Order: sequence, then C-alpha cells, then structure tokens
Amino acid sequence: MSIAAIIITVLVIARSAVSEDSHLSIPDLISFQNAPTNLYPEGFVHDVRNNRFLISSLAYGSLSTLSYTGVVEHVAAPFDSELAMSGLGLEIDYARNRVVFVACNMQTGASGIVAFDLTTWKLLFVSYPPGAPAFDDVAFDKEGNAYVTGLFRGEVFKVTTSGEISLFTTIPPSYPEVDFSLNGIVSVEHAGRAYLVVGSLNTIRSAPFPFPHPSSFYKVSLLDGSYEQIAVAGGASIFGADGMQISKDRNDIYVVTTDRLFKLTSRDDWNSARLAAGAEIKSPENNNPGSTAGDFVGNDFYVVEGYLKELVTTGPQGRTAYWATKVVVHERQADEQDGHDEL
Repeated sequence: MSIAAIIITVLVIARSAVSEDSHLSIPDLISFQNAPTNLYPEGFVHDVRNNRFLISSLAYGSLSTLSYTGVVEHVAAPFDSELAMSGLGLEIDYARNRVVFVACNMQTGASGIVAFDLTTWKLLFVSYPPGAPAFDDVAFDKEGNAYVTGLFRGEVFKVTTSGEISLFTTIPPSYPEVDFSLNGIVSVEHAGRAYLVVGSLNTIRSAPFPFPHPSSFYKVSLLDGSYEQIAVAGGASIFGADGMQISKDRNDIYVVTTDRLFKLTSRDDWNSARLAAGAEIKSPENNNPGSTAGDFVGNDFYVVEGYLKELVTTGPQGRTAYWATKVVVHERQADEQDGHDEL
C-alpha cells in the first residue's frame, strides 16, 4: 500500500471515529439559538454521518438542520402550496443519501411524501397518496422502500424509491368504540426476518368528550402485510404513542408521547414485549409542553420539545424558544403489575 493510500485510510478511520463518538460532546440540553418564530418542530432524527439533527416544522412544512450547539438552519421545503403548512415524521436513507418526510396541509387534509438529497437538498420527488389519507411517520426497508403510517384509518402505505405510493396494509382498531390512528413506525430486518413495528394513538368515543385509551402495537410482515397485535406487559401505562425508534440490537423500542418516554423490550423477535423503563419529559420551565419525537445519539436518547400542546390548545404564540434534551429512562421491575403505574 502506498503512503498516500495509508494516509487516506487513516483519515477515513479517524473521521468515522469522530462521527461515532461525537455524541460525547453533545450537551444534555440543546437550546435552539435562532429558531424562526413559531417553528414548532415535530419530526426529529439524528444525522450521525453529518453530526447534526434534522427537524421538520409543524408551522412551516419545512426541513431544517439543528447543530449540536443549537443553531437552526432552514434547508428545504416541499415547494408545493398545498403541502407547505406542516411537516411531520421524517427518516434518513443513508444508502441513497436522502431524507424522506411527511408534509401536509392541516386545513385541507392534503398529505404528501417528500424526498430531498441529504447533501444538496435538491427536491427528488413529491408524491401524493391515493384516497387522500393523512400521513404521520416513516420507516425504510433495506431496498429503500418507505413505509408510512396513515392517520385515522389504520393504514400503512408503501412508497418506492421513485415515489410511487400504494396501500400496503390496513389494521382495524382493536376495539369498536376506539378512534384509531397509527403514528410511530420502525423497520426490522435481520436473520431472514423482515417486519415493521407500528404504534397507535387510541381514543375512546364518548359524549360529550372523548378520552384516551392505552396505545397498541403491531408487528407487520414486510412480505405480505399480515399483522399481529403485540402483547405488551405493562402497556396499559402508555397513552398517545407518537415517535418511535429502535435500538441497534433491535431488542428495545423507545416510544415518545407528549409528556413521557417509554422503553419497550422484546426477547422473542417482537412477538411480545414488556414495558421495561420510562421517564417523564419536562421542559426547562419544569412543565410538559408536548413532545413528539426522539432519536438515539450513541447509547443516549434525545427528545425534541416542540410545544405541541401550546400549538393545539392556543395556536401559534410567537414562540422562538425550543429545545432538545437527553432523557434517561428509569428501569421498571419485570414483575410489576400491569396498570397505570408511575415510572
């Protein structure tokens, strides 16, 4: 090997080491330094290869980067007036150097899947689903197909690398009196197995006001779309499952709700699971303003605080203060009773 080749090899290895260990220098609390007014971040992923986070905006339907020091930089928007209202779930496809995210118009209900080049931010495609469903979150298989949860109708859609959308499967609600909405989604492919794990937000219909019902989780085959509900010991404590991420060993799934982070653990390939740990999510003001998503940074887990409760209950308030924080979950004893226990 030539001296030049050796030098290049050393530089590549060193760069990789910095990327893998970069989380060591990330502060536990990242305060956004220059966020646009009324950004209200919703989607949130760690771009480990480029040492940054990516965030979508509920207010602008845009995509921004967030540095480890809290600097926000707007980088892309769907360039479609029908979809310029809100950005929701997003995920990175490193094999094709792109990010795919959900954009929608909350007023009209129009939704689309938007893909951008991860380096140039060139718009790759904007695709619209058949039947005008509302979308929420995204996961990829190894071939680069995206799977997107559909709100309100229990649908999961498949989006090819070229942007073609088709209905992949439909999961009916577990109880007839429940308003059922699929939210979080992760993909698992290993040892010849290929499936999705999908979480739902459930609400009991009741006059005069509906009330929450524990979330449910499903294992969906990537081969044919067949599904089974996952029996979750301790799952009655989880309400409003939203963003989900899976650990590298595929044994743990972290579930973000508006005010809590939960860790589900499985040792049988997600045929069953148990609620292993959890923690309350609080803002620097010591309240629960409404979290939506999180992601792993090394072995740590960070959650973005987008102040969803404020946006939903009172509308935009001219807010410029947002943050992302490391959340440490507290282990739950395996033999604890299922129920609405505190974590």
